[in-house]
This record gives sequence, structure tokens and C-alpha cells, in this order.
Amino acid sequence: MSGMSSTFSASTRVTLWFTGWTTTSAATYFLTILFLFCLGMLNRFLGALKSQLERKWKVQSTSNGPVVSNNVEKPGSEGIRGHARQWSRALWPQPVRLEEPEGRETQPLSPAVQPFPANEKDVKLHSSNLRRFWVANAPWSIKRDGISAALEFMRALIGYILMLAVMTYNIGFLFAVTGSVLLGEMVFGRYTRGSTSLAEDGCHS
Repeated sequence: MSGMSSTFSASTRVTLWFTGWTTTSAATYFLTILFLFCLGMLNRFLGALKSQLERKWKVQSTSNGPVVSNNVEKPGSEGIRGHARQWSRALWPQPVRLEEPEGRETQPLSPAVQPFPANEKDVKLHSSNLRRFWVANAPWSIKRDGISAALEFMRALIGYILMLAVMTYNIGFLFAVTGSVLLGEMVFGRYTRGSTSLAEDGCHS
């Protein structure tokens, strides 16, 4: 930590990351600020890319699952007659009947909701799901998990590099990093919003 200031400074001469990277002029200082801003935008883009890939893989895994076909009855003579019967009931008013107090229903209109499945097979499946603790969202894949790990590694590396740049206590570097977070959220925020697997913290944004 030697060489790093503990108070904010607006100096254009800053040593960043190693001694060879020292901004000796206003031009090199501005280019360094632009580089940090682009690096922060790249970090937000990688987060959006990772979120979109995970969304795509989730859709593919659900589409490759078993497809349940619903049996749809073909319209026949019974369907035509039933349709005509429904229209006739709608056109002709039904007679009004006065119900006796003794003839009213004493049972509730809707059956009580059962807290547990009534089928014995469903009960066993429900109890087995409760006993599970370490459950994966998808089967392991060298391609998907490898790409996801590489993107997360790059985001972590860029995030900690930007953190070290902010720790120089230079005002220009601070606003370059936080400005990239602001603009990156405005541009790529809608692509990452709603993703629960995307890690977000102070250094890994």
C-alpha cells in the first residue's frame, strides 16, 4: 500500500497499478480516465452477456424437456349441437324459480384446499423434495459452466483492478469508475435485471 494516498486529490500526476504507469501530463491523465471508464463499461457488458447466456441456456433446457400433449376433441355433430344449445339458452330467458329456505345448499361452493397432495405418489415426491438440500438448477456442462466461469473470472479481475484504481484517492479516477457504473446500468441494466445468479457487490459490479 506504499505510494497510495489516504486523502482525495485532484492531481494529474498519478501512479496507477505499477511504477511504469504514471500520468506525467494532462493528456496521459485524460487517456487513463478514458481507459478506466471503458474498462468499467466492459465489466457491465460482461455481466449482461453472462445473464443473457444463462437465460438462453435455461430456455433451451426447458424446451428440451418432455412435452405434454393436451388431447383436444375434434368438433363434431355433438359440438355443433352443444354450441347451438348454448346460443338458444342465451337468447331465451330462463324462468325464475323461487327457492325454498330448506332447499338451499348447506355445503360450501368450493371444496377446501388440501395442504398436501392426496395421491400417495405425490406425497412421497413432496417429502423427497423437502429432504433435498444441495440441488443444482441444471446438469453440469463443460461448455456452459466453463463459459460462465470464464466470464465471472473476467468480471472479478476487472472489478478488483477498478477497485485498486479508486483506492488511489484520485477524484478523476473515482468519477471515471462510478460514471461507468452509471452509464453501464443505463445501457445494459435491462439485460441483467431479474437475474438472481449475477453477483453484484462493491468491487464486482
